[in-house]
Amino acid sequence: MISNTALFTIKGARSRAGKTKSEISKELGISRPTYDSYESYAVPMRFDVGERFAKATGISINSILFWTNTMNKS
Repeated sequence: MISNTALFTIKGARSRAGKTKSEISKELGISRPTYDSYESYAVPMRFDVGERFAKATGISINSILFWTNTMNKS
Protein backbone atom coordinates (compact mmCIF):
# COMPACT_ATOMS: atom_id res chain seq x y z
CA MET A 1 0.00 0.00 0.00
CA ILE A 2 1.04 3.58 -0.68
CA SER A 3 1.85 5.48 2.54
CA ASN A 4 -0.51 7.92 4.23
CA THR A 5 1.66 10.94 3.37
CA ALA A 6 0.35 11.39 -0.18
CA LEU A 7 -3.24 12.32 -1.00
CA PHE A 8 -4.98 11.17 -4.15
CA THR A 9 -8.22 12.12 -5.84
CA ILE A 10 -10.37 9.20 -6.92
CA LYS A 11 -9.17 9.69 -10.50
CA GLY A 12 -5.56 10.00 -9.35
CA ALA A 13 -5.76 6.76 -7.36
CA ARG A 14 -7.30 4.91 -10.29
CA SER A 15 -4.69 6.30 -12.69
CA ARG A 16 -1.84 5.44 -10.33
CA ALA A 17 -3.14 1.87 -10.22
CA GLY A 18 -3.06 1.78 -14.03
CA LYS A 19 -6.75 0.92 -14.38
CA THR A 20 -9.38 2.26 -16.75
CA LYS A 21 -12.80 3.43 -15.57
CA SER A 22 -14.35 0.31 -17.08
CA GLU A 23 -11.85 -1.99 -15.35
CA ILE A 24 -12.27 -0.41 -11.92
CA SER A 25 -16.06 -0.26 -12.10
CA LYS A 26 -16.20 -3.95 -13.03
CA GLU A 27 -13.78 -4.81 -10.22
CA LEU A 28 -15.93 -2.83 -7.75
CA GLY A 29 -19.13 -4.47 -8.98
CA ILE A 30 -20.79 -1.18 -9.93
CA SER A 31 -21.96 0.31 -13.22
CA ARG A 32 -19.69 2.59 -15.23
CA PRO A 33 -22.14 5.56 -14.86
CA THR A 34 -22.14 5.06 -11.07
CA TYR A 35 -18.35 5.03 -11.03
CA ASP A 36 -18.28 8.16 -13.22
CA SER A 37 -20.50 9.96 -10.70
CA TYR A 38 -18.06 9.05 -7.92
CA GLU A 39 -14.96 10.10 -9.86
CA SER A 40 -16.52 13.43 -10.84
CA TYR A 41 -17.58 13.96 -7.19
CA ALA A 42 -21.23 14.34 -8.28
CA VAL A 43 -22.18 12.01 -5.40
CA PRO A 44 -20.14 10.69 -2.46
CA MET A 45 -18.75 7.19 -2.80
CA ARG A 46 -20.40 4.71 -0.45
CA PHE A 47 -18.08 3.56 2.33
CA ASP A 48 -18.19 -0.12 1.34
CA VAL A 49 -17.30 0.82 -2.24
CA GLY A 50 -14.53 3.08 -0.93
CA GLU A 51 -13.00 0.18 0.97
CA ARG A 52 -13.05 -2.01 -2.15
CA PHE A 53 -11.67 0.89 -4.21
CA ALA A 54 -8.73 1.33 -1.82
CA LYS A 55 -7.93 -2.39 -2.04
CA ALA A 56 -8.27 -2.39 -5.83
CA THR A 57 -5.88 0.55 -6.20
CA GLY A 58 -3.43 -0.48 -3.49
CA ILE A 59 -3.72 2.93 -1.85
CA SER A 60 -4.64 3.39 1.81
CA ILE A 61 -8.23 4.51 2.30
CA ASN A 62 -6.84 7.35 4.43
CA SER A 63 -4.90 8.67 1.43
CA ILE A 64 -7.85 8.96 -0.98
CA LEU A 65 -10.03 12.09 -1.10
CA PHE A 66 -13.56 10.71 -1.33
CA TRP A 67 -15.40 14.05 -1.15
CA THR A 68 -14.91 17.74 -1.87
CA ASN A 69 -16.29 20.95 -0.41
CA THR A 70 -18.18 21.57 -3.66
CA MET A 71 -20.18 18.31 -3.67
CA ASN A 72 -23.91 18.68 -4.23
CA LYS A 73 -23.83 22.48 -4.41
CA SER A 74 -26.24 24.06 -6.84
